[in-house]
Amino acid sequence: MFKILLLCVIATLISGCMPTEKQVTPSKNFDPVTIDNLPSVEFINQAERLLKMSGGLNKFYKFRFPTPIDNQPVIRMNRDTLYMVGVFDISKGLSVEVPDMDQRYISVMPVNEQGYTPVVYTGMGTHYFGPESVGSNYAAIIIRILVNAADPADVKEVNQLQDEIKVTANSAIPFKTATYNQDDYQRLYAEMINKGRSFTSFKKSFGSKQDVDYDKFRIASIIGWGGLPDNQAFYVNVEPKLPVGEYKIDVQDVPVKAFWSVSLYNDKGYFQPNELDMYSVNSITATENANSSYTIHFGGCEDHRINCLPIMDGWNYVIRLYEPEANILNGSWTFPEVVELK
Repeated sequence: MFKILLLCVIATLISGCMPTEKQVTPSKNFDPVTIDNLPSVEFINQAERLLKMSGGLNKFYKFRFPTPIDNQPVIRMNRDTLYMVGVFDISKGLSVEVPDMDQRYISVMPVNEQGYTPVVYTGMGTHYFGPESVGSNYAAIIIRILVNAADPADVKEVNQLQDEIKVTANSAIPFKTATYNQDDYQRLYAEMINKGRSFTSFKKSFGSKQDVDYDKFRIASIIGWGGLPDNQAFYVNVEPKLPVGEYKIDVQDVPVKAFWSVSLYNDKGYFQPNELDMYSVNSITATENANSSYTIHFGGCEDHRINCLPIMDGWNYVIRLYEPEANILNGSWTFPEVVELK
């Protein structure tokens, strides 16, 4: 397993030294829906969906298996981690107690009512969330735990770890959704999806209000809701605009402290069912070449070539680099581009 390195500032692990995120109470009526309040409206939609999944407030829905293809609540999910998701009243504080993970990657993060993620915790410990640090009275809490999707025994082990995570909420005031103009929302949603197709990187798309690029944040709040900040996971969105064919990427010595993955999506941003049940390749499950490099194939999977992802019209993919090194963050190292097989 990969050694967990805490990239959060140590002080953020101590409740008395929490980062401060100014609390904002959102309007209860978004009419019109604008480009500025769109992330808050998207939080409402996501919160409603998550509340139904979890069975109510202050409860986690636990994904027991890698993202099921017939139940993808948000676009561009991954199959590298098992999720726990829920909506919580944090107005009087919320604690999430994570057991010893035996060096297995885990992250615990909030999405506040304005769509920001001011703090992320990794590793074991009791992690605290409140309106002072998160910036709202309610938050979606997202937990990711590393899993080998190809190993049923590892999936079972992660399930046991999920059950050992304890959550304590000091308030349970029902979450009341706001009203908003559906026509405005649908128009802006489609606009953000279209703009997102030109994204080459999610850099500065997720995080606290002061850390994000506001224009990118508004788009990312639609096309990649719930993403981790840059220092926790670096996302590269690739829209090749290539027809169905046979392609590959050769990559070696990826500078990450945790792991990397490549996930393939259809033109709507979802995993599309395929006969091989292959949707992503990561540095845990991929087959290495003799020189310790990796070859990721796109299309042409009928001959059972290694690390092959079936493609379709409008195919695109997201590269996730967990706990990236400085040379990824500063742009001096980039993931290789896809090339056509001749």
